[in-house]
Amino acid sequence: MCAAPSVTATTRRGRQSRSIWPRLEAMFHERSSPPRDVQVQDIRSHVASHFGVTEEELLARSRQSEFVNRRAICYQLCREMSDASLSQIGRYMANRDHTTIIAGLKRKLPLEMQLAKNHIRFALEQGSPHSLTFVRAAPFQTRRTKPEPVFRSRRGTGE
Repeated sequence: MCAAPSVTATTRRGRQSRSIWPRLEAMFHERSSPPRDVQVQDIRSHVASHFGVTEEELLARSRQSEFVNRRAICYQLCREMSDASLSQIGRYMANRDHTTIIAGLKRKLPLEMQLAKNHIRFALEQGSPHSLTFVRAAPFQTRRTKPEPVFRSRRGTGE
């Protein structure tokens, strides 16, 4: 049986410092992930309520980008917060194939969807029943508009 390697550092003056292995182990244990106990159904219902759609609309076979991004958020949160395998996640997400789940995990989300994902993750970690609904921001105006005229009284009318 092999013991843990002793890692030492040498200072400029040639002295050896204490072993840093226990400190590295302590740092590793501090950063270990919390237990995953979130159910896939909970994630699915949180995402649906956050975007103001039903679970059936979320799981529909639509290929519109807004629905695809919402499903990708579901896949990513299920992978990060639950112990479910890819095929199990696919079964809970309207019997999709595990390769569909992999494609959703690799999908790059727009910034507003990343923010929504973080908001849903926070709500799930806090154990709140459902997150607030997502309000989509109005798109930017692409055309310049003329300023509205300012009406002034005429000179010399005495008004």
